[in-house]
Amino acid sequence: LQAYGGTGPGTSAEEGAAGTVFTKAASQTYGDLILNNNDQVTGAETVLIGTSTFDTLTVASSSNFVVPTSTTLSYTTLDIGDGGILTERGTINFPSSFTVDAGGEVRLDRARSFTDLIVNGTLSHSPNTTTQEYILDIDVANDLTINSGGSIDVSESGYIGGLTETDPGEGPGGGAAAINTSGTGGAYGGDGGVSSVGTVAAGSAYGSTTNPVQLGSGGSSGDNGPDGGTGGGLVILSVTGTTTINGSIMSGGGAGIDGTLSHGSGGGSGGGINLTTGGLEGIGNITANGGDGGDDNANGGGGGGGRIAVAYTTGSTTNLTLQAYGGTGPGTSAEEGAAGTVYEKATAQTYGDLIIDNNNLVTDTAATPLATGTAAIALNDLTITGNASATVPTTLTLYGDYTASGTVDFGSGTTTFAGTALQTATGTMTGTSAFNNVEVTNTSGSDAQSDPSVVFGNDTEFNNFYAESAGQYIQFQSAATTTLANFIVTGTDGNEVSLYSTDSGTAWNIDITGTSTVSYANVKDSNAGANTSGTIYAATSTDATGNTNWTFAGAGGGGGGAVTWDGGGADNDWETALNWSGDAVPGADDDVVIDTEVYVEINGSTTINS
Repeated sequence: LQAYGGTGPGTSAEEGAAGTVFTKAASQTYGDLILNNNDQVTGAETVLIGTSTFDTLTVASSSNFVVPTSTTLSYTTLDIGDGGILTERGTINFPSSFTVDAGGEVRLDRARSFTDLIVNGTLSHSPNTTTQEYILDIDVANDLTINSGGSIDVSESGYIGGLTETDPGEGPGGGAAAINTSGTGGAYGGDGGVSSVGTVAAGSAYGSTTNPVQLGSGGSSGDNGPDGGTGGGLVILSVTGTTTINGSIMSGGGAGIDGTLSHGSGGGSGGGINLTTGGLEGIGNITANGGDGGDDNANGGGGGGGRIAVAYTTGSTTNLTLQAYGGTGPGTSAEEGAAGTVYEKATAQTYGDLIIDNNNLVTDTAATPLATGTAAIALNDLTITGNASATVPTTLTLYGDYTASGTVDFGSGTTTFAGTALQTATGTMTGTSAFNNVEVTNTSGSDAQSDPSVVFGNDTEFNNFYAESAGQYIQFQSAATTTLANFIVTGTDGNEVSLYSTDSGTAWNIDITGTSTVSYANVKDSNAGANTSGTIYAATSTDATGNTNWTFAGAGGGGGGAVTWDGGGADNDWETALNWSGDAVPGADDDVVIDTEVYVEINGSTTINS
């Protein structure tokens, strides 16, 4: 018994969809339905007409059986294998605890709930075209298990790529139309790459870093019409129990097509994967990589990486592989796609960690914004690695560690280290990755040398550096150099801000090109010998030894150092101790600072250093 679809000859004509074979023995209540397409892969569908029930439903050999909206399918036994696809848009009466068998694929095109879900085959949603119509949205009351060989795979199921040279890639980050040139990459978490010709814009990143709910975008077509790569689809999983991943969850972008008349097309971006779970275990993979650009005499740009967000209560991602790499731009001049975003948050964390990794692919203009559509983001740890190029919003607040081995553009914004435990900043923090404004508000730690608040672990560059919370313990890497325009450090009387080297006895170097305003500081092992702005003057501060080209002002009373008029007394008399910092009248060895317009009355004679 056969009802195969017919072949579509050549390389582009489509095969027909499978027909239906229905059999019923007298002893059966409903009978059996068989779909078999003789292993002819096709996008054409076999659609159920009317609500139906079968004893056994067999979907095999590359057939795609679709249950449309407002239609219900029931069965006693389900056999999906050998490349068969069962698609739910209406209602299929799956058992509450359901297993996707090996060799088969189930597409869930509407929101779905299960008690338990086991994936040995493939779970996905149908391909989209120009709108976000289909996503995989599943709620599991107990446990989700993806076994080795099983997958949730929505790769190349997002917005389609351009179909002709006048078509851009579809989606918010689609590559621009490429007329008489090669295509550009689509974007999602990261920007798409431009083509080797470089005359047409690639897609720009969009969507949420912490809660991705959009499809990936398509790359644009090359000249003479090789299709652009399709973006990755969208997976949203909410699991109350434990998610065990020993297989894979994938939402990769499609590769651009190699041109036949000199112009390749752009790769599609990676898609979105959004997992919220109680427990998290396994050694599998979660990936949303961008598609490669098409290869030809003029090459297409790579697709940007997608977005991954994983939130969990127990367990960890330690043994899982999480990737959202950009796609390659073939040859030497087509640009790679920028890295996507990988966001992880344990329930115990307030903000979560962000990882941007581009697998050592270097981009020219394509970058990964830490956030889009907002001027601020707060994170625990931030890691930028694998030659990724990232851009930072106006306000970045970090409560954990900062690590950078790529390129980071801080623009004109402010980065605040606001943790409540030790924070470290390491990697490349100079040149194109120099900070703009940095503010340290972390007051954790108990000792300037052995238990600091914040440690800057390499050469660093700042525009403005602020440490104005009393009782901070800040360390700078010994033998490294901190270069900055303006240096503002303000503690309080009896609760200084400590500025120490990481290694006692080995100095950290500082070069201030603008101005320094330092008061109530405790400084140790700091070498300002090459300081552009000259000697650093620290008012009412402590020289904890090992410092070069610093001048420290004591607490007045003739002890040496700077004494500042603060007007704290009840009159304007020079002799009133409360009018001076440290509440002591300056003496012969002190330097006096009066930096406000004030009438000071001197009743008698006095001697000061300057």
